Amino acid sequence: MTISPLLVAVPLVGIALYVCASTVGLEAAFIGFAVVSFSIPTFLEGFSSAAAYLTLVSTFGLLAIAILNFRHIRVGTAARVGIGIALAVSVLFLLLNVVSAFSYAITGWVSLTLPVAAAAAGAGTFTALRHQSPERYSRAVKFILAALFVGIAANAALGLKQAFFGYTPYELDSVLASGATYIVGGQVRPIGGYGSSQAYGLYMALLVPFLLFYAASLEKHWRTIANVLGVVGLVGLMLSLLRGSMVGGLAAIAVGLLLPANAMVQTSLRRARWTVPLVLVGLGAVAITQSDNPRWSAAVDRLISIFNLSSDTSYNARVSTTFPRALAAFENNIWGLGGGASGPVSQTYPDAAPLGPLTTDNGYLNLGIQLGIVGGVFLFSGVLAILFMLLKDVSPLARSSALIIVALLVAMVFGGYWNLAGPMAVASIMVGLGIADSRRNATGRGATDSIRNAEPLAAA
Repeated sequence: MTISPLLVAVPLVGIALYVCASTVGLEAAFIGFAVVSFSIPTFLEGFSSAAAYLTLVSTFGLLAIAILNFRHIRVGTAARVGIGIALAVSVLFLLLNVVSAFSYAITGWVSLTLPVAAAAAGAGTFTALRHQSPERYSRAVKFILAALFVGIAANAALGLKQAFFGYTPYELDSVLASGATYIVGGQVRPIGGYGSSQAYGLYMALLVPFLLFYAASLEKHWRTIANVLGVVGLVGLMLSLLRGSMVGGLAAIAVGLLLPANAMVQTSLRRARWTVPLVLVGLGAVAITQSDNPRWSAAVDRLISIFNLSSDTSYNARVSTTFPRALAAFENNIWGLGGGASGPVSQTYPDAAPLGPLTTDNGYLNLGIQLGIVGGVFLFSGVLAILFMLLKDVSPLARSSALIIVALLVAMVFGGYWNLAGPMAVASIMVGLGIADSRRNATGRGATDSIRNAEPLAAA
């Protein structure tokens, strides 16, 4: 008699969740488990197809937590109004589409709103914890950071293995099923713990800059772990052969280095301004010394192709075919078609999607087709309001989480990344923690003094 791995895993996960909940609270524990399940979903499904239910439970759990704790979040009026109107537009389309195509409408709406829900779940839960118990809040941030360590370590290890030794049969089947391009310059694109290289590249692009800069504010042993994972993750990002992800990640690092210091982040920013450039110089040195290695050569060629796009085959295909088709779809449906009208959901439900399977290769057109010009403008106005709030804040966690948004906004020029549930959920949770740790949500104590060397935040 064969026992399903799921029957063994469920009780173990339940026990672990109970133990963690007694330390950091049920909602924070659930968010931590969501970080892990969204970081390596396809890898987990390799043990049992039933592991797909982990991401399903995590998705609707985050939606529920966001609704329950939304009242605790403190952001500016522009952010509230912008994101609120965008969500209202998405719900209107959901109501219009759900009658004719229930599964498509629900899946499309969830994929469109999950990043907002994940950020709201993180922000609301951790703001409430910060107000109720600074000690439990500190432990909870540690817990989420540890979960992120697990996710980045797993993706980096799997990605580097795939880059240098190729796919396993299971990984190859997963990437073929995704329909995404997986070979560039004769080299396979790593997929990490995901089923597509785009999801892996976005995960690294959003979270590696965050980790590199937040690491500088942690106490020694946490800082060491974060720096090691940041360096390995950066190598994995550079070897991803995904131009949009590489450019987005490096743009976020550049912004982080250019941020002005203040009294509260002076120590951590000074550390970051030494360590991050050293990491980049070391990475450049490796690329030069390994110029004869096909993998490194392909990575360098892919990165510098940004300066000579006219000679890039994939870029020319986008300009001549994909982009005109996506632009025409937006112009012909300027008020929007609802969640799932473009991107992965439209490919999963081609008969239900109003335009069939549609790929935009541009995140702004992708959202414009789904939300329309009104919903899209309000969504981006809300996102930009949160970005500027975090960039101006005194908290290292808040400032570091702002770099996630910077990387996303740049990467979306090259791909329709918003609907990639796994990496977007994890990154949005970290943005939510940044919002909770911001001065606007302060009650007299700074965040995570037990894992930071920086001074506590000033009283609000």
